[in-house]
Amino acid sequence: MKKSNSGSIELNHVTLATGHVRRSRRSDIRSDLLERLRPVLMEALRTGEAVPVPASSWYLSASEVQGRLTFRLWYREPSPFNPDAIRCTVRPEPNGRVPLLEKSMTLADHLRTPISALMQASVLECGVAWAWLDISG
Repeated sequence: MKKSNSGSIELNHVTLATGHVRRSRRSDIRSDLLERLRPVLMEALRTGEAVPVPASSWYLSASEVQGRLTFRLWYREPSPFNPDAIRCTVRPEPNGRVPLLEKSMTLADHLRTPISALMQASVLECGVAWAWLDISG
């Protein structure tokens, strides 16, 4: 199994609103998705703007602060007035410990977003986290 530059093959994926925790393995994310997400993530980091994610209805905005990635996935419309956003933070851990992906999305956001889009977002969350762990090495 291929390791990211961070040396990890798993990350802890925590949904803050529900307390749901799962391990997300790097091998769960298809390599073609990582290849598509890397340039989108780099563009979002470079511009500070929301960038469309190819082959989806999602947009990605991202920033790096103090060695952490904070990103938002916007469903259909990237706007501060659009409540349908998933907010995530990726925090690499020292000494080879498993990195942490924290996700925040309100119940109202869940109810407004179609199930098929939420399923796609779950994959995108982990994909963005792994793309960043790969390139930030």
